[in-house]
Amino acid sequence: MAWIRQAAEELLTEDGRAALTTTRVAERAGVSIGTLYQYVSSVDELMALLVEAHLERERAALVSVLSEVSSLPLSEILDRLVDAFVGVFSDDPVLSAALYRECRSASWRPEIEDLGADSVSAFTQILLDHEGRVAVHDPRLASIAVVSAVDAFVQRAAAQAPEAVRSGAVAREAKQLVRRYLLPPGRDLDPIGRSK
Repeated sequence: MAWIRQAAEELLTEDGRAALTTTRVAERAGVSIGTLYQYVSSVDELMALLVEAHLERERAALVSVLSEVSSLPLSEILDRLVDAFVGVFSDDPVLSAALYRECRSASWRPEIEDLGADSVSAFTQILLDHEGRVAVHDPRLASIAVVSAVDAFVQRAAAQAPEAVRSGAVAREAKQLVRRYLLPPGRDLDPIGRSK
């Protein structure tokens, strides 16, 4: 299945969703159309698998960070969460942008409301754990705002400025956005990468 997914990802980034067909995917993967149909029955099903694989990489990155940050300063925790999310996009910004475009327009109806739910829950718990050290009144709403803002920013950057995602510029800007919104003025706003 991995070779089929890779072929579909390559075609998606090269030619876009409209040009993606099961025949082209089978040809690129070096398998017969019959073999392809043993794994997926349509392009929509294949796209759903690609999107889910991307979301799983996001979840895995989030879990990895959360397992390591309990004793860190809040600003560093926030930075690491942003790095984890942006890192998934930086592997292949063009592919990531294409997959998120699919989420917004797919006929197979992905559960858009569920996208980012894990990130919102993680941010909410972190803000609750650091109550009194953040400049927001409602941790859950603040978490929804942060995840939505960073998600939209990174998606747009992946589509319009993929080199900025790869270079780390997008991560730096996203960290400033998160810090300035969540932290009280003057607190932990030292240069990114040298958190207190």
